[in-house]
Amino acid sequence: MWAAFVLGACQTLPDLAHPQVYEKDGISFRLPANWEVSDDVAQPDKRLARYIIVEAASAGSIIGIQIYRPPLEMTLLEYAGNHRARMLENSLVKLLDGQSTQDVRPISGGLGGVMRDGVVYNVNLSLLGQDVPHTVRFSRVDVTGATAYLVMQVPDEDWAGDRPGFELFSESFSMK
Repeated sequence: MWAAFVLGACQTLPDLAHPQVYEKDGISFRLPANWEVSDDVAQPDKRLARYIIVEAASAGSIIGIQIYRPPLEMTLLEYAGNHRARMLENSLVKLLDGQSTQDVRPISGGLGGVMRDGVVYNVNLSLLGQDVPHTVRFSRVDVTGATAYLVMQVPDEDWAGDRPGFELFSESFSMK
């Protein structure tokens, strides 16, 4: 699923002049005007109760929100490690030179002034014979009865330009 949004010709910067607000069924966040929610799927009869996909204006930068009810009994590091293992099963994804399959590391702080510790890993996504290094950042939000995992994936070359959009999302995300 994540590899589908990978390769673009050039970066389109986030439009922060008129941010949009997304609010639905207890989830809310702000996004740049030129980013869009491409999926918001409720699955009330499943453990993964809901997932939301946000696509940035530049190809390859996405946000995934996965909400579990009841909450998962899994640390953020375990969740990210499982996510990475699933990504590496895809023939378009490979490790960067010198990395091991266990190279998922914790990060402190957050984005946009929100102090959410998280974890991060790096991979190469390969499309049309081109390797595109990506960074995947994870954080976790817990409320009574639910856990949300926030997954932000961006091509390394686009991070500087897309960071303000990720910060806007991160500082405004809330779940009830």
